[in-house]
Amino acid sequence: MKRNAAPLAVSALIVFIFMSIFMPSSAYSQEEDEQIDVEVVLTFEENILRLKKALSEKEKEKKLLDRQFKTEQDLVGKEQLQQELTSAADVIIGLREEIVSLATGGAKLYDEPPVVKRQFDWRKDLELIFEPLLDQLREISERPRVLEKLESDISFWEKRSSELSSAIENIQKNIQIVDSSLVKKDLQALLDTALARAKTAEQKLSLLGNELLSLEEEKNPIWSTLGEIFSTIILSIVLHFFIALFVAFLVYQAIRFLSLVPIYIIVKTNPDETVFAERAIVVVRIVLGSTLAVMTYFIVLYSFTEWLLLVLSFLIIVGAALALKNTLPQYLVEIKTMLNMGSIRQGERIIFNGLPWKITRLNVHTRLHNPALHGHLRVPLEQIVASSSRPYHNDEPWFPTKVGDVIFLEDGAFGKVSKQTPDIVEVDFGRSIYTYQTADFLGRRPRNLSRDGFMVHEVFGFDYQHQNDIITTILAVYKQAIAEAVRQSPFAEHNTDLDVEFNNASASSLDFKILAAFTGEAASDYFKIKRLFQKASVEVANKQGWVIPFQQLTVHHQPVD
Repeated sequence: MKRNAAPLAVSALIVFIFMSIFMPSSAYSQEEDEQIDVEVVLTFEENILRLKKALSEKEKEKKLLDRQFKTEQDLVGKEQLQQELTSAADVIIGLREEIVSLATGGAKLYDEPPVVKRQFDWRKDLELIFEPLLDQLREISERPRVLEKLESDISFWEKRSSELSSAIENIQKNIQIVDSSLVKKDLQALLDTALARAKTAEQKLSLLGNELLSLEEEKNPIWSTLGEIFSTIILSIVLHFFIALFVAFLVYQAIRFLSLVPIYIIVKTNPDETVFAERAIVVVRIVLGSTLAVMTYFIVLYSFTEWLLLVLSFLIIVGAALALKNTLPQYLVEIKTMLNMGSIRQGERIIFNGLPWKITRLNVHTRLHNPALHGHLRVPLEQIVASSSRPYHNDEPWFPTKVGDVIFLEDGAFGKVSKQTPDIVEVDFGRSIYTYQTADFLGRRPRNLSRDGFMVHEVFGFDYQHQNDIITTILAVYKQAIAEAVRQSPFAEHNTDLDVEFNNASASSLDFKILAAFTGEAASDYFKIKRLFQKASVEVANKQGWVIPFQQLTVHHQPVD
């Protein structure tokens, strides 16, 4: 039994040398501590032998537990054996690490550059999402970071070289004081490993030093670095951004042109009922075109690996979507209106800013047109979506005047319309141009003399001394004289009706009223016609000897006694 124990211990020690590189340290169980309780008086060799003996026994125990675990049928027994196997494995690992620590004087024989294991932190994970924003700057600042990494690695390997040198000295001292050939063999194996590690550390230091020296020789001036940064931003970010926008624009235009095909077919087959179908196609075109354009934009940026633009664009779109969340009901109403299913419909009449308009194009920017006004309006749909429209009749007027019409305003102003647009109306008052806002012009209640013709009313009176003949002889002669004057005037062809009647007996005269109707072509001669009637009245009065009265003032006074 003793003959077999020695080779087994040596084999276990050799296996332990390589496995201890990756296995973490573990505390001994209380049971094992009692078994390997080391007295202070024990020598180094005795401690090594006792640890190797305990390791051999524990490995045998673990093998026995493995065989029992494979043959055990009871689930409870299997669970208990599994726990014992785990405990035995931990003790074996602890014994191996203790042997290495005792041999090297406490120095770690196997080690790697530290790897930071970060615990879960949602804030840091959120920061990782925005990490692509700095990728471009990281690429530009690659050289300083490489220099820093090289300096850090050189510092680590210098420290490792110092630790390995100390471990080699301790192992060499222990080899000299040990008499057992078996222990010396194990220590020599550890020494060979330590020497190999020390040589590797020296090689690492040599390579890192040469790389550091090479980078320091390639150091560029600050202006060259700034130029590199500028050219990288211009060529990489801006150029790729405009390429992505251009491709997205092409995709949207392709969808737009494709949507014209079904619209053309619908208009050709059924031109009277195309509004709803056309509006539906336009809405689908906007939604589908916008979606495909955005997807194309991101695909192009992804193909260029422009993470900075990708993240910024994504944040902008998400922010816009969140901002539109509260206005979604309003957009649904507008979509319904664009489908020609709302309170305003394409081709109908609507009142906007006090003026009547025809809805010629119902869209995001709706086009309004008044046939009587020069020009049209583009109005955002949101400004009129709450209004109502109605069908109109073909003979329904869109504005009380047109350019060239002669008008009377409510305040007595008389002139000819020279221009009228959705914003202003210009009126020529005898070579003087007056400008009114269109809504204000309508508020002055213009009377159009040109459209349907006009009437001229003129009053003329004779003295009371002709009272006996005023409604017989004088009325007939006066009426004939006025009619003759009209026939001989330039306005005769435009006169459609003429009448002279006794009007009333005023304070100082007996008055006649002249009623004359003319077509709109004579509208500009309105006041000339009135003057013609006054002239003809005076002429007939002079010819017939009729007295034309004047304003009289009668004063009554009481005689004084």
